[in-house]
Amino acid sequence: MNNLWILTEEVPKPDTILQIILLLSSQYNYETNQRDTSIKITPMFDKDIFTFRYSVIGVEVSNIESIYIEIVDGKSSFFDYLLFVQEDRPISGQLDGLLMAIEETKTTDGESRNTGVYQRGTKFVYIEKYTTSSNLYMMYGYSQDSGDPKKVSDTNIFGTRLLSTLGVKFEGKENVELFPPFKNIEELPPHVMDEICHFFTIYKALEGQETAVMKIEGRDVAIDVITKGIAEYKSNFYKLVQKH
Repeated sequence: MNNLWILTEEVPKPDTILQIILLLSSQYNYETNQRDTSIKITPMFDKDIFTFRYSVIGVEVSNIESIYIEIVDGKSSFFDYLLFVQEDRPISGQLDGLLMAIEETKTTDGESRNTGVYQRGTKFVYIEKYTTSSNLYMMYGYSQDSGDPKKVSDTNIFGTRLLSTLGVKFEGKENVELFPPFKNIEELPPHVMDEICHFFTIYKALEGQETAVMKIEGRDVAIDVITKGIAEYKSNFYKLVQKH
């Protein structure tokens, strides 16, 4: 029978782990039975040696025998929580069975827009290198942005819309209608395009070279340029490399 494996670098907290279990259950139609108002996280030992594994007690999930939390570390930017439902412990470096990748924040918009949105957003880009089949979630541990929607900063709205464009879903965040995914380049704030254009006019300056931005195009043109560039590489440079 399968187990639920929650891989994390974080110190496991009962309320957060319960929120994650309920989120998984709602996403994959599992039935949950919570025996008490809170759950217990019990460390596991092997001959009095801590195994860096915890057992979750106090909640049952249909078709899942046990719930384990495994403390892990990575060589690169690691998600707060990676969820697997399988019999054995996930193998390091293999994400084939990954169901959900979750980032959690308790940082409000007013405390730090970078920590609450942008710093965590890089992880959702990075994980695409390894898997594109898992559900991506940004989980908020408080009632963020409640009240007047106008109090949400433009920086927060822009960053969260970027997450939406990456396919990230939100749990515990209010006013989600403020954060639809971007569909075309015309939706980007003008100052963003100004910053991008400015970068490409100065980024070669230290090398004594001048550059200029002639025109801004959208997604379809970018895909066409990249496709042609790959074809040119394969037909020219790649053949030279193979000869040597």
